Amino acid sequence: MKIIAIGVAATLSAIAPSIAQQKAQTFQQILEMMAGTTAVLAYPQFADGQLGSCLIEFSAITQDNVYRQGAYSKFFGSFGVMQAKGNLAVTLKVVVHDINIKTGEFKPNSPANSYFIFGAQSSKAELVGNYPSDTPGAQFSVFRPLPTFEKLSEALDKGVVSVAFNRKDGGMDLIVPIDVTVVSTSDTGKRSHSSKMVDDFYKCSAELAKAARAGASN
Repeated sequence: MKIIAIGVAATLSAIAPSIAQQKAQTFQQILEMMAGTTAVLAYPQFADGQLGSCLIEFSAITQDNVYRQGAYSKFFGSFGVMQAKGNLAVTLKVVVHDINIKTGEFKPNSPANSYFIFGAQSSKAELVGNYPSDTPGAQFSVFRPLPTFEKLSEALDKGVVSVAFNRKDGGMDLIVPIDVTVVSTSDTGKRSHSSKMVDDFYKCSAELAKAARAGASN
């Protein structure tokens, strides 16, 4: 029995790397199929019963050819507009979880900097500040409303908002295009599209502007 047990153990030891490799290859294929924007959702956020912000939440799988030799990361968060005491600001929350295809681990890895990309320009010049978040792997950024919101609206109208981040100060930026028409993604990678999220965001933003004007007059 001991000889049989040793033989079985040896066989398992021999095939284990092969099984692990097959799982990694399968995971890699799934990530390749799901790469890109997987979902967006627009919603209002309230504080003490008052409309405080209008957000578009996004989720994506992105390939990092800048820092991780083409490895995949889960890239998610939100962007939108907020108001406090009559003052408006554009917000961006970026969350990065690096994916290990061998172990299936999603490791939080907060970016050093994050901002919007509008054509050949970024919103960095309009940055008020970057702030840590209680979400693992996240960074929260606030930008001046003008001209950021105008440029963000132009990007929304085209259906794609590009978000950039780097992993060290002064480092190369990784740009992730967010397709704001993607409502959901099936297990086979098929996307469902709708303009509803952008429409809902604009309706919310109009109400937020009214709330900001009311707050400024008080």
